[in-house]
Amino acid sequence: MAADSRSTLLMNSLQLFARKGYENVGVQEIVVSSGVTKPTLYHHFGNKIGLLESLYREGFAPLNSRLDALKAQEFSAADLQTMLEQICIAYFDFTRENPLFMRLYMAMLFAPEESDACQVVMPHATRQHQTVSSIMIRLGIPAEKAPFMTARFIGQIKNHVSWFLMQRGELDLAAAQTMVLCYLYGALHN
Repeated sequence: MAADSRSTLLMNSLQLFARKGYENVGVQEIVVSSGVTKPTLYHHFGNKIGLLESLYREGFAPLNSRLDALKAQEFSAADLQTMLEQICIAYFDFTRENPLFMRLYMAMLFAPEESDACQVVMPHATRQHQTVSSIMIRLGIPAEKAPFMTARFIGQIKNHVSWFLMQRGELDLAAAQTMVLCYLYGALHN
């Protein structure tokens, strides 16, 4: 029962946060929608911010594992396009499998800097940036340029993710390949 109430709290809080925004949802609303009491939420997560932290830690685990697996592969600079496509596909697959979670993440990236939401989401964004940046360096991008090049690349991925979440585009292999070619060679050269 305890695992069920924990899972229910995570699922319902994700739906509420994605629909209304983290700051606009109170603990009472979360527990009522989950059919549990406040002490149950506090037992599992400590407080509302603990709930959000668990939501992000567990929510991003599959994407982080996939990025870590890509990082662990043997590759060289000659594999640049293929590896960038693989990173892109990892994000695209994750988004298709977790659209509500990605909608919440994308919204929270722009939360006020000192807000609880920003304090929770930024370490996850930073971790992903560092993982992709380390792959970029191994692909031959100079270390001093890798953070900027990674930010540009992940920014393009997030653009595609946003387009998909607004139901205006697809996140498939063709979209990944086109995006990577645009990133590598510029949009007018494709």
